[in-house]
Amino acid sequence: MKTTWNYQDIINLEYFFHRDKDGEEADLHRRDRQIFLDHQQQAATKERLSRREILRLWLKARVAGEFPGPERKSPGALLGDALRFAKGLAIVMGTVLGAGTGLTFFTYTGTTPVNVFHFLLFFVLSQLLLAGLVFAACLLRLFAPAMTPPSFYSLLLRKMLGRLAGLLHRSWLQGLDADKRTSIFYTLDTFRTGNAVYGSLFYWPLFGLAQLFAIFCNIGLLATTMLKITASDLAFGWQSTLQISSEMLHKLVRIAALPWSWFIPETSSYPSLAEIEGSRIILKDGLHHLATGNLIAWWPFLVLCLFFYGLLLRLAFAVLGRMLE
Repeated sequence: MKTTWNYQDIINLEYFFHRDKDGEEADLHRRDRQIFLDHQQQAATKERLSRREILRLWLKARVAGEFPGPERKSPGALLGDALRFAKGLAIVMGTVLGAGTGLTFFTYTGTTPVNVFHFLLFFVLSQLLLAGLVFAACLLRLFAPAMTPPSFYSLLLRKMLGRLAGLLHRSWLQGLDADKRTSIFYTLDTFRTGNAVYGSLFYWPLFGLAQLFAIFCNIGLLATTMLKITASDLAFGWQSTLQISSEMLHKLVRIAALPWSWFIPETSSYPSLAEIEGSRIILKDGLHHLATGNLIAWWPFLVLCLFFYGLLLRLAFAVLGRMLE
């Protein structure tokens, strides 16, 4: 018998607990005993069930009795529908945002090259910073749950999913009696507000939803970047008020390229020192001294940065969230 619990089971369990809180103890005892006896009569073997298995048996019988068909969804199923809808929404919104941001950023008109530092700051370093915060929060949640601070997922996505579940099934909910409707909204509140009893169970579905949004945002941005590089006369250069030498920048670029430079030829994985020096923008000198070969040498490095530090990193977080869900 399946005894692994997920957030839908917990929501249903809380719903039935809430439904039974004002019931007569003797009546509840007779009902629960009958559920167990019915199972024993139907079971092929008479093995002794653990407390976890008995509770699973009880929950399965209660769900089948009160929500018998697909048109009568349990609170856990309602929230599951909301999460599936939110995943589709995250895919669409992430793709549109990533593609739109890329189209807005690449406004090169042939007179001013795209500043490499701006690209790295907006699309790579910002993601690394967010990923670092997420990684630190995950470690804190795993090893010191009592010290876990409120997260973006808790503050925003929980409320959004709870309300979305109500909106998706508003007509069905309005057809229920007041007592059932109150119990369903109570259990949805359990998901929205979190519960110390269940630890991080309600955190990981929201974590995965956020990673799905970020994955498709990166896909949209990568697609737009490749489209602009392929279809436009796109050039990249670098300039900074800080006194950064070409040698220093080359060392930083080489370090950043470590995840892929071992299997991609050096000429393709990052620009050489000569190409970095040749793509430096000095305003007083204008652009006439910049060679095309140097101006286009940056794009493989930038695309690979976005792929490894954006898309692959978010995919790794999504897999982690799936394993811990």
